[in-house]
Amino acid sequence: MGFDYAHAYEHELEQRDRLRSAATTPIWVLTLLGTVAAYAVLQFQYGNDIWTWLFAVPLAIGLVSLGMSVYFLIRALHGHTYKALEKPSVIRKYQKALLDWHTQYGSGADGAEEEFEDYIEEVCAEAADVNATLNQIRSEYYFRCYRMIISALVFIALAVIPFVVQEIATQGNPCGA
Repeated sequence: MGFDYAHAYEHELEQRDRLRSAATTPIWVLTLLGTVAAYAVLQFQYGNDIWTWLFAVPLAIGLVSLGMSVYFLIRALHGHTYKALEKPSVIRKYQKALLDWHTQYGSGADGAEEEFEDYIEEVCAEAADVNATLNQIRSEYYFRCYRMIISALVFIALAVIPFVVQEIATQGNPCGA
């Protein structure tokens, strides 16, 4: 009952694919938050009063958080080179060379097969290790991205409160509806 190194390698590649597809939600949320923030920035009537400060300070913090979340998302998506196995034709040539060597100098086909299986286990284990490390790093960047999205959401929501109050006071109806 040995460990299946090929399965471990395949598992890390599946995890890589899941991490790639995980970008959809943060991109959607970041776009929505950026749109809300941009609208509020453009529509707010700035003055030298408490409402401007209650709007600008949390909005600035929210925008910094938004920027940091974009940075972490980019780090999660780019700059990671996964380790792949050799092409099947290269592996096949190696297997044939082992068989030829073991037939002439070693213990025949059984020895070649045993050495080949050891080789496959070793390259699968090494590739799985590299890929697992990359998946862990990428997961950490996603975690940081989500933390910054939550921070941006909270601070932009706090900035929207004085914006809505100002809209009600100036137009009697928020957002011109």
